[in-house]
Amino acid sequence: MVIRKAVLGPDTHALDKLAWKFGKEYSMFPIKEWVVHDMIVNCISNGVAIVSERGGVITGGIIGVVTEHPWLHCTVLQELGWYATDKSGGMLLPAFINEGKRLGVDLITASTLTASPTQAAALMQRCGMEPQEQVWTMKLGD
Repeated sequence: MVIRKAVLGPDTHALDKLAWKFGKEYSMFPIKEWVVHDMIVNCISNGVAIVSERGGVITGGIIGVVTEHPWLHCTVLQELGWYATDKSGGMLLPAFINEGKRLGVDLITASTLTASPTQAAALMQRCGMEPQEQVWTMKLGD
C-alpha cells in the first residue's frame, strides 16, 4: 500500500470514480460530476489531495482546501471528501493531517458520516482530533 499526493491525470480520473461510487452509496442526491471533477482538480492543484494505491490501483482518497476561517482568525485545512474502497482510509487521515502541518495551517477539519464505521471516530481521536459539532439534515420532497 502506498499513500501519496495525487497528481493531475490518471489520479484525477480515479478520484472522480471514487466520488461517483461514494455518491451512489451514501448521497441523498446524485452528484454533479462536473462540479466534483473541478473540485478534485482544484484540490490537486491548489489544495490537498492524497491517494492510497495498491498494485497500481487507486483505492482511496482524501481531498481538502486551505482557506481562511470565515469568522475566526485562523487558516483551515478543510476536508471535502474522504473515501476508500479498502481499509486504507485509516492511513489517509494521518497523511492529510501531516500535510496540513507541513502547510502551516492553524486548524484541520474533517467529517465522517453516521454510516461510517465506529473505527473512523476512534481514528480521528487517535490522530488528535476532537468532535466539535454535529450536522443534521432533512431531505424535503421525494
